[in-house]
Amino acid sequence: MRRELIMECRELTIEGIQSSFSVSQSSAYRMTKSEGWDFISKPLPRGGRRKFYLVPEKLIPEKKAKPNKKSLPEVVKAEVVKYDPTIPDLIPAIKIPEHELYRAQLKGALCDKLLEAIERTVSKSKAIDEITEAYNSGYLLPELLALEGKRTTRTLRIWLNTYEESEKDFKALTRLSRASNGMKATDQEQNFLLGLLLDANKIKIGSAIRKLKQLNRLKIIDSPTSSRALRRWVETWRDEHLQQWNLLRRGKKYSKDHYVMSLLREEALEVGDVWVADGHKLAFDIIDPVSGKPKRMMLILFFDWASRYPVGASIANTEDSEHILLALRNGIIHWGGRPKFVYLDNGKAFRANLFHEKWESHDLEKELCGIFPRLDIEVEFAKAYNARAKVVERFFRTFQEDFERYMATFRGASIADKPAFLMRNEEWIRSLRKREPLTLDQAKQLMAVYFQEFYGKTPHSGLAGIAPLDVFQKNPAPEDRRIDITELNFMMLKVEQRTVKANGIQLANILFYHDYLMSYVGKKVYLRYDLMDLRSILVYDENEKLICQAMARKSTHPFVKLAKDKPMARKTWKKQLAHQRKLEKTLQESSAAIRKQVEEAVSEFELPLMNLSESAFNDSSLLEHKSTHNENDDIEKLAHQTAKLIKPPIETSEEDEALRKLDKIFMNTGL
Repeated sequence: MRRELIMECRELTIEGIQSSFSVSQSSAYRMTKSEGWDFISKPLPRGGRRKFYLVPEKLIPEKKAKPNKKSLPEVVKAEVVKYDPTIPDLIPAIKIPEHELYRAQLKGALCDKLLEAIERTVSKSKAIDEITEAYNSGYLLPELLALEGKRTTRTLRIWLNTYEESEKDFKALTRLSRASNGMKATDQEQNFLLGLLLDANKIKIGSAIRKLKQLNRLKIIDSPTSSRALRRWVETWRDEHLQQWNLLRRGKKYSKDHYVMSLLREEALEVGDVWVADGHKLAFDIIDPVSGKPKRMMLILFFDWASRYPVGASIANTEDSEHILLALRNGIIHWGGRPKFVYLDNGKAFRANLFHEKWESHDLEKELCGIFPRLDIEVEFAKAYNARAKVVERFFRTFQEDFERYMATFRGASIADKPAFLMRNEEWIRSLRKREPLTLDQAKQLMAVYFQEFYGKTPHSGLAGIAPLDVFQKNPAPEDRRIDITELNFMMLKVEQRTVKANGIQLANILFYHDYLMSYVGKKVYLRYDLMDLRSILVYDENEKLICQAMARKSTHPFVKLAKDKPMARKTWKKQLAHQRKLEKTLQESSAAIRKQVEEAVSEFELPLMNLSESAFNDSSLLEHKSTHNENDDIEKLAHQTAKLIKPPIETSEEDEALRKLDKIFMNTGL
């Protein structure tokens, strides 16, 4: 009768009951007790035993097939190499953790001891009891005792039977987790949890499971699996698909930096072949020489790829063109020559026209040519957000740990790394030490010492244990790359075009003036100037002929009489006023000289007298007037009347005549 009852029943585990009746784990246990279902205990192939409940077939509800059931897509794995039959396949069929394999090896060793003891004795039970006692006392295999603890004779019998059934394969004694034995969440639970967890918001596993159970209580989503089982499933899925997990949660850059292989580069470069340039925000304070306030400044560095040595550097408020130019100049002076290539960052400052504008396609309205083509240096720009392509990024991490972290005003490599003295309500720890920021000169001096004495003389793993400074100094600049410092300074002057005005030439809100510029007012000229020193500029005409070196003008007080307590202001005003009058006088004298020269040249020519029978100016009267009397009679009459009116001359004495002669002499002498 019992055999017939068993034949009409189905053997189900607790998980099978959950799936068949769509109930939770606790409800499944209550059903087994309330229905009074019998169970049988069966050994598992990999150790341990499992209860199988005898559930009548007529009580199991029929499941309806769910249409359009979607399961998780299979993960596509990239094929790295082609199959080679000569290479043995070392990939295990079932992924077993290393610690479980070690535990199974110890169990197999214990089973071998049992088999040897059974062969030596007549009673199998007595041999098992002796081995069990030796094991529990720590005399036999104490490593296994530390992992498994004390075991009964019944457990050792189960291990021995499993070991013999597997033909002495110790892997059969591994203890896999319940999740590995087929325990998993439902498809709906898997899709819901992965939909929340595989997102850039980085939702935590516990929070996602809690949200699932909240929706289950609201009867929106069915979730029969326990929270602990769900967490085990999610963690297992995460470990098996770690690349996809981090790509979807942390982004492409993190995945590329941690999982995608980088290029293998040969050590075929020589010193001076390629200089890598980049900017680094310093993690400590420096006093700004302009504002006088402490701030984090920018280190701009040119790094020699072959020797891994910092060649040229500058410190600036931002990553601007002026300080990049200064860092390049410092590097050329340091090495004594120009590099062949410069590998630049993708920032705006490095892409400025100041550097890479070509001579063939130059725009004279902006500048005559770029710095790099003028210096015969090839330029290559790095890909955006590709730090692995620039070896200088690795140096910056070393620099931060070996130098910046030792500064008194270190601010941390990130927000999470911020020192305690910068935290709120940490007055006590701030009082332990006075933290003064460095000046710009102090920072430059300390960095120079670190570059040469500390980093430069430390053996480098990328240089086969040789120090970067040794590699750099053993390879001086060749003759064809050398450049004179004077020529370098001239070639690195920035070029711009400006129009001369009466007050001079305006550049960067500064007026530059020279007396020679008076002749070029209103004309366009070209300027060459040092971005780091604007005290003077060189002025050229459109034919590249030097006009002058114009100096920066100094402003005066707007109303000198109010500046009685500032004698220098009045002195400057008087000096500029005298110079202004001198320029006016010089201009007048030169103009008068030109006028006189022109008049003298014109006076040499006399216009000849000509009788023109016809002229463009014909002023003849429209009416012809005829006289009826003789004109000579009128002239004689007029002369007769004039003679009557003239009085006879007054006779003068000899004394009066002498006085008149004396006055005439004085007038001739200018008195």
